[in-house]
Amino acid sequence: MGKRKPAKKKSPSVKRQKRVEQLPPPDTSDHSLEDSDSDQWETIDLPTYFNAEMISDQSIYHDVEVVMETPRVVAPKLSKMEMAYQRQLRDWMHNSHVVVLISHFMIRNTWCSRNDVQSVCLSVIPDYIQLQSKQKDKGEDEFTTCVKWLLAWWYDYFDVISHGLMTRSFDEYNLREWDHSLYTDLLEALGTHVKRFDLQDTEIIPDAVAFVQYFAEKKGSRDLSAQLFTALLRTLGFDARLICSLQPMPYRVPAKRKASSNTASTSGSLSVPPTASQVSADENKGDSVVKFPLRATKTTANLPVDTHHKQHNIYQQKKAKPPTVWSEIWDPYVNRWICIDPVRQLYNKPLLMEPGVSDRRNLMSMVLAMESPPLHQQRDQNLCRVIDVTKRYTTHWQRSLSLRERDLTKREKEIGWHRWSDLLMAILNGNKTTREVAEQEELESLRQHEQLPNSLQGFRNHPHFALQRHLTKQQVIYPDDTPIIGHIKGEKIYPRSSIHTVHTRETWIKQGRVVKTDQAPAKQVTVRAVTTEKKRWLEQAKLQGDIPLADCFGRWQTELYQAPPVVNGIVPKNEFGCLDLFTSSMLPPGSVHIDRPGIAKVARYLGIDFAEAVIDFEFSRGHAIPVIKGIVVDEEASDILLEAWCEHEQIRHEKDQAKRERQELRQQHKDELSAIISDHIDNEYGNQGSTSASAWASHRSGAVWDQCLKKHAKCGKTEQIGASNFIQDNRLRTLVNGGASPSCDTELCQGNTDEPASDSEDVGDELVFD
Repeated sequence: MGKRKPAKKKSPSVKRQKRVEQLPPPDTSDHSLEDSDSDQWETIDLPTYFNAEMISDQSIYHDVEVVMETPRVVAPKLSKMEMAYQRQLRDWMHNSHVVVLISHFMIRNTWCSRNDVQSVCLSVIPDYIQLQSKQKDKGEDEFTTCVKWLLAWWYDYFDVISHGLMTRSFDEYNLREWDHSLYTDLLEALGTHVKRFDLQDTEIIPDAVAFVQYFAEKKGSRDLSAQLFTALLRTLGFDARLICSLQPMPYRVPAKRKASSNTASTSGSLSVPPTASQVSADENKGDSVVKFPLRATKTTANLPVDTHHKQHNIYQQKKAKPPTVWSEIWDPYVNRWICIDPVRQLYNKPLLMEPGVSDRRNLMSMVLAMESPPLHQQRDQNLCRVIDVTKRYTTHWQRSLSLRERDLTKREKEIGWHRWSDLLMAILNGNKTTREVAEQEELESLRQHEQLPNSLQGFRNHPHFALQRHLTKQQVIYPDDTPIIGHIKGEKIYPRSSIHTVHTRETWIKQGRVVKTDQAPAKQVTVRAVTTEKKRWLEQAKLQGDIPLADCFGRWQTELYQAPPVVNGIVPKNEFGCLDLFTSSMLPPGSVHIDRPGIAKVARYLGIDFAEAVIDFEFSRGHAIPVIKGIVVDEEASDILLEAWCEHEQIRHEKDQAKRERQELRQQHKDELSAIISDHIDNEYGNQGSTSASAWASHRSGAVWDQCLKKHAKCGKTEQIGASNFIQDNRLRTLVNGGASPSCDTELCQGNTDEPASDSEDVGDELVFD
């Protein structure tokens, strides 16, 4: 066979080019593709669904949408201690803010009564109003006319351009971002923080001179308008008070609500608290929205519009939101205080001063009235009488109390704690005058005539009204034929006086009462187990399919507990040998309760019958532990028992005193021994050539020995002290005396004090005294 010669290899570029040239143009028909080069190409029948788009070089990509849920960020849970600390911190900040706001308004109230400020006010008030003010004492009509004229003039004279102080949440203050360490001055750091987060709600007025300058500017905030108007009233001789609704930092953190889908941010940006300008825009938004969008508006193209004056009067409209500062004047003709709102030009309409329930920027928690300070305190001190008048302006008293501070717990009430606001007002009020007492009675009467709440939540813990849905586990409505006050959303409204608390027999006995015989339980509730034994019994009952219920009785079904009397000196006892004495009324007749430490031991020694008094129970680790306080004995044997107890205590006190003296003497001996050994080591191995050290040691040892003798003399034991009794080891005596012979002991016993080494010998005798 002949060998085939290998073909000459062509370059890849040339071959590729040749193939490209031989490719026919694409045919979109269904015919097969033919190639002129039959050696390298073959005819292949394509399927019918194959078209030119499938062999196109251009790739077509379709959009793919992938939805991935980001993991929910779970905030780390705080421990109970951290939560309690944060809660207490917010309480402290809230209370501190209240005190600061009161100080702020007290200073402003003092400025309103200064003579220099009133002289400027007198130059501003028109003459016709001044003439009318001189006629105010002639009758009620002249009095009212003067006030209304002044109110109308001030409404046109002063433009309100800002809202004033308002409530801000804890997060809006951004206290976590306040780094006061960057500033040397605390006020400078605070001012920078306020400007950074736009927290300035009202004017900053340093002194009374700058305060009166706003009479010339004729514009300011709502708070400033009310303060200047109060100064005008006092200038005309009216008995005026400055009323301020405090807007402190809330002590509670509001619940975080989920944002709606329209306002939710998909970019994950953090929410920023609204600024003061945004708040103003939100307040004024309701005035610019057309109430009837389908109704054609009036054509006002030809009418001149004063946009500047309109902007300044946004807060002065009759339907504007109520301010936080206003005034009151005393009307001597009706003997009561009259409310005046200089911002909205309202006279004697106190109910219109309460903000809406949905208004989060104006919370009526504490409304204070500040009277004019005495004349001798206007310049030197900022003292004035501050009175709580919240009941006059709110119809939701319970809501105001809840906004003011947190409620006291049951334990705090039991130990006698008082509300912080009550203590604060007691300090600010002092001794009440006759007019203040009458005003408090009027406010209490207004509270009694409080209107019905307009929501179901308003009836919760209401002092006068109640709904059956808000009754607790231990509450019932009694009697059954209680008159119904009204209805709300189909539910009956009952008076709060018809709501009673029921208890079990064990609870009533702790209050000194027992259930009467043949009484049906007013209510049955599920058993609450506290001790381990009762929990086991409850679990066994559940396994058997039973649901244990506890019978509860009302107070009208109980009577006072009558303890059996003492007979022949024998005190009645329970099955445990004790006496239940939860209240003083449970004391048996003819007995007395003695609470002295160790009194039971003395009574047992004298053979007097007694019973330990159980006043309460403590629950610890699933067990009920009785709290015993004192004993109960026969009244006739009480005098003998107390006399014996006093004698016993005196003897015990003397023994304790003698024991303490022995311990002090023993400790003193140890101290002297350590000092002498230290001196001996210094003299022997330390400063051998120094004579001052040995002299100082001899003097010190002699002084200590004299002190020891005086101590023994006080105890009456001087005759027991002897040199032969102190020294029991010759080696220790030789060590202390520096190698002296044992004959020194005999000389010391004979009273020879002429030897120069007597001091060291005395100290040596003292060493081994026990």
